Formats: sequence, C-alpha cells, structure tokens
Amino acid sequence: MNPYLTSKATKSLAWRIPVALFCCVMSVATVLTTLERQTTMNGYDVTAFLLLLALFLWPAIRIGRHLLLRYDALRIARILTYKTEESVSMENLHQDLPMRHLTKRLATLIQRDYLQNVHIDSAKNAVVLTAPNQQVIHNDIIEMECPNCGAKNQVIKGRVGRCIYCEQPITLHNKGKKGIVQ
Repeated sequence: MNPYLTSKATKSLAWRIPVALFCCVMSVATVLTTLERQTTMNGYDVTAFLLLLALFLWPAIRIGRHLLLRYDALRIARILTYKTEESVSMENLHQDLPMRHLTKRLATLIQRDYLQNVHIDSAKNAVVLTAPNQQVIHNDIIEMECPNCGAKNQVIKGRVGRCIYCEQPITLHNKGKKGIVQ
C-alpha cells in the first residue's frame, strides 16, 4: 500500500461508476423527453425538468470529480514513493510529473484528504515528505549513526534525512529500529 494515499483515495469504485452511468442516462432521457414536449410545456413543466436534470446530474458530477481527484492522487503518490529525500523541490516534481498548476493540485488533494504524509513548504517551494507509514511527531530530534560512513547525524523522528557528510538517506524503518531507506 502506498504510504502517501489515504483510504479515501484507495476505496473501491465498484458502485460509483454504475451510479454515475445511471445518472447520465437518466439526464439524457430527461432532456430528450423535454425536447419532445417543448411545444406543450408550461412553467411547471420547465421547473420539473430543471429539478430532475439537477437531481440526476449532481451525483454524476460529484462522482466524476472524485474520479479525477483520485486519479491525480494516484499519479502523484506513485512518483513520491520513489523519492528518498526529506523534501522534493516543485521544479523536480514538475519534471517527473508534468501537470498544470501542480502546487494548487497538491494543496487540493491534501486538503480534501486524498494524500497524507505530504506537506507543502511554500517558503522553500518544495514538498516535504515524511517517512513511509510514519507521521512526524512533535519534531522530535534523534541522533542516528549513518550506516554508510558512521557519522553521527540529527534526524527528525519519522522523516527521511540525509547524512551531512556522505548524503546517504537515513531513517527509522520501524519504531526504535535504525536503518536506511533502500
């Protein structure tokens, strides 16, 4: 399971697509029926037509918007899983993922609870990533030994860090166990 996707982004779509298709078919049927009767329609018929059209289109629009947001979240999370850095600049992320308005989309996906373990740092123009399946808790700083060169490093608990000497990614795999990100 991808550590950057929430349960909202990974829920099954089994019932949503048939419901959206049914609503679209009913909307088309409502429009066609109204077009046949347009010469004999009065004010109440027009009101009923608009109400039926809105009632059938609203679920289809909501499901369609959810599918688009889910698709964007899956694309972004797939790219982020291969990043071992603590933060990724927006320019680098945009090179890997050529989306229009990437910062705005990321903010929307985080706000609407499609992405987790991701924060936008507007001061650095970067995306801050926490370690897989671990949230940053109160910015606890711990000291770790680099598995590559043995240097002592200070790392924020739950985040991927880099050795200050050899740039080796270091983090905690499980709670309390030291290791590197492979």
